[in-house]
Amino acid sequence: MKRRSFGNAALVVARGGIFSSLGVLILLLAHPFDEVLDLTVATIASLLVWFFAAEYGKKFAFCVYLSTALLSLLLTPANTGAIVYAMITGWYPLFKVTVERLKAKQSVKRLLKISVFTLAFLLMVVLFFKLFVGPLDFATLTSD
Repeated sequence: MKRRSFGNAALVVARGGIFSSLGVLILLLAHPFDEVLDLTVATIASLLVWFFAAEYGKKFAFCVYLSTALLSLLLTPANTGAIVYAMITGWYPLFKVTVERLKAKQSVKRLLKISVFTLAFLLMVVLFFKLFVGPLDFATLTSD
């Protein structure tokens, strides 16, 4: 990346704010549909991080991800899409760019991306059940 002047840095920060607000707005779109579009809006909001990383680099894109995740967790009434964005889809474009730059076989890169995504999704589900649902009694679930 080129060395930027102070005016260009202010432009990058302003565009980062615009991308963050667009991400929060996209995550708010899931609320009227009663949690049907949670994964969809989280994935669409993560595309903004990917676009920003392609234009300005991973450091600035991580700031966009972090601000979008924090604001969406605070502002969205139905937090499921925001939680999926914060724990999985928001940082994944940055991880994917990092893995693609590794000097390894394509199959190793693909396996690494799939396993990290699966582990992140598993961690999210386990944390959800530990924090909100409590221990599951499978005997009760199968008898009902």
